[in-house]
Amino acid sequence: MLFINTSVIVILIVLFSTMTGILTVYFAISKIRVQKENLRSRQELVKSGIPAQARIKSIRQLSSTMNDRPEVELELELTQENGERVDAMTRTFIPLTHIPRFQPGNIIEVRYSKAGNILRVEPADAYFP
Repeated sequence: MLFINTSVIVILIVLFSTMTGILTVYFAISKIRVQKENLRSRQELVKSGIPAQARIKSIRQLSSTMNDRPEVELELELTQENGERVDAMTRTFIPLTHIPRFQPGNIIEVRYSKAGNILRVEPADAYFP
């Protein structure tokens, strides 16, 4: 029968706890880094994207909020520079006071970029913390 010394058990528990903590911190930092890069990319799109107008086809509130602003998913019909109309989806946070502007059928100002088959769209007055 194998008996393990109590100090060995304590050392194993401490090592396991330390590794769990390190992995948790690593994954949290990685997620924060990805979110910051996504935010930076969205801000750049609003600054330097191609201006256009889009008709809101539908709006759906999501479960997240940021600084008391609800996150919404917008289904848009975007009119590109060449006059072509394309469907687009985007998620953004909007101030409660702007909700009347974000109703189906309304036209909003957007900025977009297209790289290959990837279309990125942001409302021109999107909220960034």
